[in-house]
Amino acid sequence: MSIFDKIRIPVAAALATLLMVTGAAAWENSESEEDWGATCWLSASYSGGTVKLMSGKGKASIAMLISMQSYPQDTASVSLYAEMDNGSRFANNGAMNDYFGEISFDLNRSHLEKMMGASSMTLTIARSNRITVGLDADSQLTNFLACAGNP
Repeated sequence: MSIFDKIRIPVAAALATLLMVTGAAAWENSESEEDWGATCWLSASYSGGTVKLMSGKGKASIAMLISMQSYPQDTASVSLYAEMDNGSRFANNGAMNDYFGEISFDLNRSHLEKMMGASSMTLTIARSNRITVGLDADSQLTNFLACAGNP
């Protein structure tokens, strides 16, 4: 075993641990008061912005809000393709949300169920912008659904 092999093993183990912790720790549950009332949030940061799930407390509707450094030229109709590393995927269309200044996509419970059990999610927005976020967030997703009244 060379010196490089001795270094490579601990570095690989440290990177694997860092990736697992980053994925799980990146998602945070919170609540806030918006114009329409109590709101439940689940959010994660990535290098270019944030990915957030939002629902009015006790409401069945769920929105995914995505902030980006550079938005597509046409934000009136924006395509979203989500692919999880567990093989699940879904497609959706959204638009710029004037209230939040971010792209918004309407989701439902089945979309969130596809996210369960996955460790990462790659979002392709407007067929060109790709975002990958860690997704080891089953307990956070469950907490979000419970807050939203959508258990």
